Amino acid sequence: MKDRDVRFHEEWLGLAQPIEGLVFSVPVFADAQIAPELRPELSTAFEAQLTGGNDAPRFKSTEGFFRDFLGYDQAGMFVPRAELPQELSFYAPEGGQEIRPSFALGRGPFVSDDPFAVFDDPSTSTSTSTSTGANPYFVLVWDIPGIDLDQPEAITGPWRYPPTAKFERLLRNAGIPIGLLANGECVRLLYAPAGETTGHLTFRVRDMREPAGRPVLAALDLLLHARRAYQAAPQFTLEGLLAESRRRQADVTLELAKQVFEAVEILVAGFESASARDCTGGRLDWLRPALEAEGDHFYQGVLSVVLRLVFLLYAEDQGLLPVEHPTYAEHLSLFGLSERLSQDAGAHPESMHHRFGAYGQLLAVYRAVFFGVKHGTLVLPPRRGRLFDPNAYPFLEGGQPDWTAAVVSQEARAQAMPPSIDDGTVYNVLHKLVVFEGQRLSYRALDVEQI
Repeated sequence: MKDRDVRFHEEWLGLAQPIEGLVFSVPVFADAQIAPELRPELSTAFEAQLTGGNDAPRFKSTEGFFRDFLGYDQAGMFVPRAELPQELSFYAPEGGQEIRPSFALGRGPFVSDDPFAVFDDPSTSTSTSTSTGANPYFVLVWDIPGIDLDQPEAITGPWRYPPTAKFERLLRNAGIPIGLLANGECVRLLYAPAGETTGHLTFRVRDMREPAGRPVLAALDLLLHARRAYQAAPQFTLEGLLAESRRRQADVTLELAKQVFEAVEILVAGFESASARDCTGGRLDWLRPALEAEGDHFYQGVLSVVLRLVFLLYAEDQGLLPVEHPTYAEHLSLFGLSERLSQDAGAHPESMHHRFGAYGQLLAVYRAVFFGVKHGTLVLPPRRGRLFDPNAYPFLEGGQPDWTAAVVSQEARAQAMPPSIDDGTVYNVLHKLVVFEGQRLSYRALDVEQI
């Protein structure tokens, strides 16, 4: 695969939001030699499927989009709800709601009246026949127009729960790992293989109709079109690419370790730059004593910062920290901070190394974990331990090696002067830990051994 094709896959994966978990692997695309087709007529055909104008573009019909744009137009490809077996439904006893797909995509074989159709002869189809024992349906689709996919709702039924989570339960109960969730404004691809974590990414209508979002549209056509499902070799179908991407998640350990090492290097440079800014006007030099201390004190301290970040990202993704609490989400969450810095970097890239404040939030969450927090309804028990101990590496907060953290005395806290680590440094470090192969890395998908 050419470098430009690799960049294409990295670009569209970065644009498809939100992403939860590693859904597709760029190396898998590279090995499969799957290249994009940026055809001019693709945008025209896509526009014909939309309504709502420029302000609120959405699909005229999800069913029509699958039949006319994605090519599922032969009998047996597109199976409506009324023709699906009862086994493809799920009753949630805790919510009192039955969830059924709106339709499913069938494996075939197919018969067409067109004498030149590819699927006239079932023996020429690369799809898996029901005779092999495979499930006759390989994708379930749930069409819920106008409903937010991430917020709890009671419109589809009395179970007040996010539609994405409801649909995941249906997929796992039905034993079909691939699902497409549509609300008119986007199509979300879910992948929930048995015994493994769920990943998903979203193709947004508004993005795909814009010039900058055409790579996402090309990727949707490349991966979800009927020709991918029925005309490709089994290992190159949507099912095959998803399965191989998940199988090769073991490669994440080595590649992510490289990114972690790069994050350490970025942080070292950030501390050096901060020292050059800070150690003027009679302020004590906090960097040199740390460098001269025994036992690689400085480098161990920098490494501890990255380990703290990895620990917190894992804990947030696992729900071990109160990420749903508005105070934590706004003032302490690392994923929240990463998202804000990403927006800042997109809007003001030239000023990121002249802005400060993100590092202070890191110090705040470190202390919150170590000492605990009780603020209104936010309760975070103290964790203690050396990893988050502010006295373990005092230079992280602008102190000397024998310094004791300013905790009790208000005057001492007011006089504390943390290193002026700029927002650009924090953004680059978090980016190395949060984004992998253009996708938002799900720490829930990583085993403890990998961490």
